[in-house]
Amino acid sequence: MVRTYEEYIKLLEAELKQHNYNELNESEIAAFIKKHQLDKNQGIVVKDVLSDVRTLINLHSKGKTAYPSSTVNSNSTRSYAQSITPTVNSNSTSSNARSVATSHAYNLKQGQLVGLSGKIYTLENRSFSKGGEGEIFRLVGNQNQVIKIYFSSRVSKELEQKLRYMADNPPESSVLNQVAWPIDVVYDENRIFKGFVMPKLDINAELGDVYPYPPTNPESKIALNYKLIIAMNICTVINAVHRAGYVFGDFNPGNIGINMKTGMVAFLDTDSYHIVLDERNNKAFRCKVCKDGYVAPELLKQCEPYKTDAYANAPLPTFTKETDNFALAIHIFRLLMNGYTPFNGIKETERISSASPGVGNQAIKRNLYCFNPGNKPQATAVPPVSILPDKIKKLFKRAFIDGAKNPKKRPDASEWYSALSEYEKGLIKCSKYPNQHLYKKGLSSCPWCEADERFYQSITNQRPFPSPVVTPPTNTINSSSGVSGVVKPPSSTQTVTGTPVTKYNVQPSQGALAGYANVKTSQGKTRIPLQDKIANVAGFLYPISWIIFIANICFCLAPFVSNGSISYNDSMLYGLNYKLYTVSSLVSIALMCFATNLKNTSSVGIVFSWIWGFITCFGVTTVRYTQMGFNSTSASNAWKFFGILIVTFVAAIISSAKLGDRIRVGAANRQSRLKQRFSTFDVIFLVLLIGVSAFCIPLLLDLNKFYSFASNYNLFAIAVWVVPVVFFIMFMASWSGNEVVGSWFCATMAVLFECVVLRLATMDSAGAIILWFVLACVALGLIAYMQSEVENIVSIVTFISFFVFFIVGAFTDLTILGNGVSAVGEGAHWWTVAPAIIDVIVATIFSISEIVRK
Repeated sequence: MVRTYEEYIKLLEAELKQHNYNELNESEIAAFIKKHQLDKNQGIVVKDVLSDVRTLINLHSKGKTAYPSSTVNSNSTRSYAQSITPTVNSNSTSSNARSVATSHAYNLKQGQLVGLSGKIYTLENRSFSKGGEGEIFRLVGNQNQVIKIYFSSRVSKELEQKLRYMADNPPESSVLNQVAWPIDVVYDENRIFKGFVMPKLDINAELGDVYPYPPTNPESKIALNYKLIIAMNICTVINAVHRAGYVFGDFNPGNIGINMKTGMVAFLDTDSYHIVLDERNNKAFRCKVCKDGYVAPELLKQCEPYKTDAYANAPLPTFTKETDNFALAIHIFRLLMNGYTPFNGIKETERISSASPGVGNQAIKRNLYCFNPGNKPQATAVPPVSILPDKIKKLFKRAFIDGAKNPKKRPDASEWYSALSEYEKGLIKCSKYPNQHLYKKGLSSCPWCEADERFYQSITNQRPFPSPVVTPPTNTINSSSGVSGVVKPPSSTQTVTGTPVTKYNVQPSQGALAGYANVKTSQGKTRIPLQDKIANVAGFLYPISWIIFIANICFCLAPFVSNGSISYNDSMLYGLNYKLYTVSSLVSIALMCFATNLKNTSSVGIVFSWIWGFITCFGVTTVRYTQMGFNSTSASNAWKFFGILIVTFVAAIISSAKLGDRIRVGAANRQSRLKQRFSTFDVIFLVLLIGVSAFCIPLLLDLNKFYSFASNYNLFAIAVWVVPVVFFIMFMASWSGNEVVGSWFCATMAVLFECVVLRLATMDSAGAIILWFVLACVALGLIAYMQSEVENIVSIVTFISFFVFFIVGAFTDLTILGNGVSAVGEGAHWWTVAPAIIDVIVATIFSISEIVRK
C-alpha cells in the first residue's frame, strides 16, 4: 500500500512514462487506482488523479521534475485529493515550481495564511473593503499586493481549481499591474482553501462614474481626449486577457476600475472570468453572471430556454471573445457619445417624449441600435453619428449591425485601439470652450455645444453656463495636431499588440481600491433609480390588469349564460344593474391601458380594450333603452346616453394609456430635470393663472350663477374670449421652461375654454354650432402646442379635459338652447365641468410636488 505522497507521485510518473506522457483516460486511471489500492488509503477519486496527471504532463513538457531532491521531505504526507505541484523555496512564486504548501505542517500565527508557493502572508487585522463574495485585506509588510478572503458560503472546489489554473497561467506580465489577477492561492493551517493574492490596484473610481450625463460629480467631468485614453487603455488590457486565452464574460463598467488622475484602468472580479477547458464535452470554469445591457444578442437568444442560472446551464459556447467585443463596443460608444448606451434608439417617426427603447437586455433583443437605418437616439444629448471619424463609424456598424447577424464581424480590441489613436490625433479645440470641448477636424461647429444646448432646452428651455472640466494633473504636452492636454505614452510604451498600457509617473494613491472592491457612494448606500421602481410596479401590475380584465368580461356575460348556453329575454334585461356593469368595465379597461403603457409592452391589451369598450357601450345602451320602454323619447335619450358612454370610454382609454406613458417617461427624466426656479415674471404669471382659475371654478359649479353673471357683467362676457388669447401670447413669448408655470397654463386654459363652450348657449343655434366647430379647431391646435411644450402629467389631463368637455358641453349647450338651464341634469352638469376642475386639482398636486422636490 502506498504510504507517502512521494511514493504516489513516483508511481504516477512511472505510469505516465509507459503511456509516453499522454493523458490517461478514466478507465486507465481507475485501473491505476485499483492496482495500487489507492482507494483503500486516502480516498483517491478519478478526477483528483486526473488533475495530478495533467500537472505532471505540463511539468514534463517544460523539462521540470515533480520534486527537486533538494526540497523534498520524504517523511511529509498530504491528502491525495490535493493537486500535485512541486515544493519550492518559500520566497519563490514561480508558476513552474509550485506545491501545495498546506501539505506540510505549518505553525501559522493568527492572521496568517500560506500560499501554493509556501510563502506565508500576514493579514492586517481589519479588511478595508467588503463585497458580496468576501473581504479584501492589506498585507503586513507588502504594499504592492492584497488578499481576497471568500465568505465560507462562496468557497467551492471548483473555485479553488479555477484560481489555481489562473495563477499558473497569467496574462502578459506587462498588464498584471492592471488586472486583479490571482498571483497565489492561499490556505489556512488546516489546509482549507481561503482565497487568493492579487496586485494592489491604483484606482479611485469605476468606469461607470464617467458615464452619467450631465456629470454627477466634478471628478467625472473629463474631456474627450481623456476619454479616448481610457478607451485605448481598456483595449490594451482586454487584448492581453484575450491573448492569454481568457474571456472577461461579465464585462460591465462596475468591473472596470479607473484612476481619474492618470487615466489608467484596472480589470476587477477576474475570479468570474470564463475559461473553457473542453468545449466538446461542455467543460469550463464558467462566468455565471452578466449585467443587463452588456450581453450579446446571440447569448441572450441561447439562454432564453433557461429560466434560472442560464449562463451556468446553457451549453457551450456561452461567453466568447465575440461577446466581449460586443461589450467593449458598448463601452467605447458610451465614452464617445456623452455616456449614453448605443441601444437607446427609437423609430424616426416616434416622438422622443412618448417612445421608449426599453431597458438593458430588452433594448438589445429589440436590436434598437440608435444609428440603425430608420432609428434615432431617444436621448437629445447623443450627438449625431456624423461627428465620428469614418473608421470609427464603420467599426460601430460592424459591432452592432453586422455583428448582430455574424458575431465574428465585430471589431476586436486592436482594431479599436488603432482607430481611437487616429481619432485622438485629429482632435481640434472648440472656439467657445477650448479647454473643455474637442472634436474632429472638418465639422462646421462644436457637436458638444450643440448636444448641451439640446439637452438643457429639452428639460428647462434655458442655456446654462458650461461646467468646468477637470483634467488630470499629469504630464501635459502639445501634440503635433496642436491639441494640448492629451497625455502621451512614453517612447518605451508599446501598442496594443505589444503589451503595456500608457504609464505615468504617479505615486500609488493611499486610498486606492484593490481587487474587485466596488466604489460606493458617499452615503454608502445604493439608490434604486425611480425608473427601476416604476418598471417593478409595471411588471407586477400588468398581469393583474389582465386578470381583472378577463374577470370583468366573465362577470358581464355571466347573466346571459344558463346551463351552458347563451339565453336572454326582456324580463331579464329589466333586472340588470347597468351602472354596475358600466363602472366595472370602465375600471378594468382603464387599468389595462394604463398598465400596458406603463410597462411599454405589446398593444394587444389596448386593442382588446377598444373592442370591449365598444361592446360595453352598445350593450349597456341596449339594456337602458329596454328599461326605459320602446318609444321615441326613450330612443332619443338612449342615443344621448350612448354618446355619453362613448365619450367616457374613449376618454378613459386615451387618458389611462397616456398617463402610463407619461409616468414611465417622466420617471426616466425626473433625475435629470433641474429643481424649479422662478423668475419675477414666472411668479406674476403664476398668480394671474391661479387667480383666474379660482374665480371661474365657483361659477362653473353653479350654471345659473354663471349665466346670470355673464348676462349682467359685459366685462366678464368679453374677458372669457380675450383672456385665453392674452395668456397664450404671454406664455408663448416668455415661458422659460418652468414646469409649474406650464402646468397651471394648461389647467387655466382648460377652465377658460370650458367657460367659452358654455357661453355658446347664449347665442342662436346656427351661430353656436358654427362657432363650436371653430373653437374645436383652435382647441386642437392649442392642445398640440401644449403637448409639445409642457411634457408632464397635467398636459395629458388637459388633453383629456378638452376632449370630454367639448363633446359633453355641446350636448349641454343644445339642452340649454332648447329648454333652458334648469333642464340640464346633475349628471350632465358634472360631466361638463368636472374635467376642468380635475385639471386644476392635478396641477395643484403637481406644483406642490415640484416645489418641495429636492
